[in-house]
Amino acid sequence: MLVEAQWTGDRLSSLILGIGINVAPASVKDALANEPVLRFPSTCVESALGRTVDPVELLYAVLAGILRWRSRLIAPDFLRAWEANLAYRDEWVQVIPSGNTGELSPLDGKAPSPTQEGQVIGLSNDGSLKLRTRTGEILNLQFGKYAYDR
Repeated sequence: MLVEAQWTGDRLSSLILGIGINVAPASVKDALANEPVLRFPSTCVESALGRTVDPVELLYAVLAGILRWRSRLIAPDFLRAWEANLAYRDEWVQVIPSGNTGELSPLDGKAPSPTQEGQVIGLSNDGSLKLRTRTGEILNLQFGKYAYDR
């Protein structure tokens, strides 16, 4: 899932969601060749359910789920649900600068290094990723992509 935010000053005006869902086994066949090195192996909906899936019905279910959460995006239960499913919690990761800006945007106002490394400790109230560095400093990172530090 990729999310792009549109801001007007300090006000969020819109979000654009890009979601990729592997429906059939053919959609993951190339990824399966690399499965021994993947932390979260590739799969598809049909393999998980053990039956074929109508892509239109799946799209409807996904959109219905998004709409159910829409009114609660700023509510504490949304952040709790997101944090409960947060990948890499307690793992050491590297946060790589986002391609759109070329740099990270930590909330503490410090100039970031090209790549931040730290232990994932959770989310801040605004949804920022909280990392603990090796020196114990807590960083709040608003965007970027992160990779498992092997």
